[in-house]
Amino acid sequence: MSFHNSPPTAAQANFVYPEHAHIRSNNSPSPLLQAEQHDNVPSTSDSSAQNATHDVHRIESPDIDNGDVYGTETTPAISTTSHSARTTEVPSQSSDVTIAQGDINEPRPGKLSKFRRRLTTVPWPKEKWSSSTPKGVGSLKRWWQRHRYFNIWWWEMTCCIIAFAALVAIVVTIRAHEHKPLPQWRYGLTVNAMIAAYTVILKAAAGLVLAEGISHLKWIAIARPQSLSTFVAHDNASRGPLGALKLLWKNEYSSGGPHMSPFISSLGALITVLVLLVDPFSQQIIKTYQCERRTTTENGTIARTNVYREIGKHSGSSENTIPLSVRNAVNNGLFASQKPNVQFTCRTGNCTFAEEYTTLAFCSSCLDATDELEYTPYEDFDEFFDDTMLYTNVTLAINDRENLTLSRGGQALSRGYLGLVSYFGADLAMIRWDGPSPIPDQNQTIRGYRCNLYPCMKTFKAKINTGKIEEEAVDTSGNVFSIVAPQQYAMVRSAADLNCLDNADQRNTLQRLGYQFNETTRWLPYNVSWAKGTAETPIFAPSGFDDPCERAPANQHPDLCNGKKTSAKALKAIPARCVYNMGHLTTSSLYENLFGPMFTGYVRNSWMYAYAGYEGTETMLALFNAGSGNGTLEDVEGILRNITDSLTTYMRQAGAAGFSDPVMGEMYDYTSCIKVRWAWLSYPAIIVGALLVFFTWMAIYARIEQSRLRRQWKDEDSVPFIHDFKSSALDFLYHGLDRDSLRHMDDIGATNQIRELEKRAEKVMVTLVATDQGWKLSSVAS
Repeated sequence: MSFHNSPPTAAQANFVYPEHAHIRSNNSPSPLLQAEQHDNVPSTSDSSAQNATHDVHRIESPDIDNGDVYGTETTPAISTTSHSARTTEVPSQSSDVTIAQGDINEPRPGKLSKFRRRLTTVPWPKEKWSSSTPKGVGSLKRWWQRHRYFNIWWWEMTCCIIAFAALVAIVVTIRAHEHKPLPQWRYGLTVNAMIAAYTVILKAAAGLVLAEGISHLKWIAIARPQSLSTFVAHDNASRGPLGALKLLWKNEYSSGGPHMSPFISSLGALITVLVLLVDPFSQQIIKTYQCERRTTTENGTIARTNVYREIGKHSGSSENTIPLSVRNAVNNGLFASQKPNVQFTCRTGNCTFAEEYTTLAFCSSCLDATDELEYTPYEDFDEFFDDTMLYTNVTLAINDRENLTLSRGGQALSRGYLGLVSYFGADLAMIRWDGPSPIPDQNQTIRGYRCNLYPCMKTFKAKINTGKIEEEAVDTSGNVFSIVAPQQYAMVRSAADLNCLDNADQRNTLQRLGYQFNETTRWLPYNVSWAKGTAETPIFAPSGFDDPCERAPANQHPDLCNGKKTSAKALKAIPARCVYNMGHLTTSSLYENLFGPMFTGYVRNSWMYAYAGYEGTETMLALFNAGSGNGTLEDVEGILRNITDSLTTYMRQAGAAGFSDPVMGEMYDYTSCIKVRWAWLSYPAIIVGALLVFFTWMAIYARIEQSRLRRQWKDEDSVPFIHDFKSSALDFLYHGLDRDSLRHMDDIGATNQIRELEKRAEKVMVTLVATDQGWKLSSVAS
């Protein structure tokens, strides 16, 4: 190796840092200097130079293919025996010039020489490990030292993790709130705002990876000769979408050889453009819709009762007057076009009741008794016409001793004829004759009905929607009550719901008491009642006659009966919440003082003018004209059902205190809920996936290319370093065009117009070469 210590020119004397010559493999000259093959630089020495001793430190580089060479890379240097730069005065014919002791001078003007100096290096300083260093931490650091290549990309790898974490955060956020109400966060934050924030983080992390990766690829691309415009296109692509689009157009994909750089950089450029659309796609991920939200602090309620015993004032033996509120309820069902709603509470107007519930009620039923009608024609003298007239009696038996009869014929024209007769005793019986003729024929319609009004139990399911209750009866008991006459209290009608029992022991106790039922029996006539207490703590009272213990064999069940005295265990066999009571006096008063007068009477039709239902009480006229007005069974059932439903509604609201706990339901507010449209999330997911592919592909390919380039420029036992050039401007400032290329392109770069520079860059071919100052761009013949 020759050191040329000829003094520099006056212009060169102002630089205080050395200018090292290029290192070429296989002793080949610079591509730009292929025409110059002579070396006319003499070796000089003087007394000053001899006094300074040059120490050339070498370190052997391991084989490139046998491990991570970056772990043994060192910093090139030419050192002297002094740690500081030493200067020596060198005599010259024109002037004295002070230069650095370790400088290598340029060749004489006009004469270029081959520099074959080996790459000299100083070993990487080894870290001293103290015995106090934790073994695990030391191992990690030593592993990191051996894998220095990861250190190049640690920030980009972190950003890849951040981008992936942002995507996961979006998924977790929307999954946690899917089909749930919009959260009420502080400062008015919304789920969309969180998605937007995660999207910004994702884009920022992706932008850094893309910018650094494409910037790194501009140095990898020129590992093989490329036009200078390719280098510039990569640099512009790392700056934003416009440069990325230009790079997509600039790259050549069909060039020969296994060169993947255009494909990798194009993938990065494409992601750079597509990442702009992440924002609108991410804002389409969720949409809102109206939904119900459970209100945990409140419940909806619907009125119901187990006991109704309301009566009016005493009016006679076993009779009481009917309270006005009861009359109003019955008349409301009879005359109103809409039946009243049961009392409920639901502040939001939207409540659900998951379980069915049962309440004491009033029911009705009707049978078609037309086949039971008996027709009796006869003749009688009519004083008005002073003649004998034909009559017809239509009879329906009420019971063994009573009959209901409708008679036709022999009436004055002004009086008309009967269209309907009705009587309410134990049951409601009615006969209807449509048609003016006194003789039954094919043009006449005659019907008979038997109806019954009675206390019962009804089971409902319900919901309240937009402030309106929707209640549907799913089961109705018959008239299954047993009359219970406690010795100290008034008589009641009592029945039990066996479906309400908690366990089989309760059924077993009832059977031991003599009650008859099977597995399908639900409603049981029950001989136990109460008059005081609540449903939770009732005061039971057995019947004064027909006591349950009278049904049980004497002394057979001492735990239930002591003779005829019923034990507490027997009285509590069925919980009070499963027993339904209605006052016997209440029922008899309804029959005698309300239903009897209301449904006993007639409706007269006009014979002369064919008026139907022109004479009768308001109740009878309503019964005659109910429904379609044709007097069908459905018409009669409908009006009676309206009456009993209205009465039931009133009973549920006027039940006995302590035994009328309302049914509880869940209350909901209408609010906005989140619907996740997962398909829109696929776009950000694809972007993140493509980003990870790009980074992995780029890092691996760059490592392979740099290893190839190092083998190409390996000089005996010295190897150029792996570079980590990315987007920093310092990379190009310190490792840009080498001196020969700059001198060669003095005329090419002599313009201040960027357009002209871009045109000329298309014609300049450059490649990456190794020098003792590191990697440099060197122009090559195109």
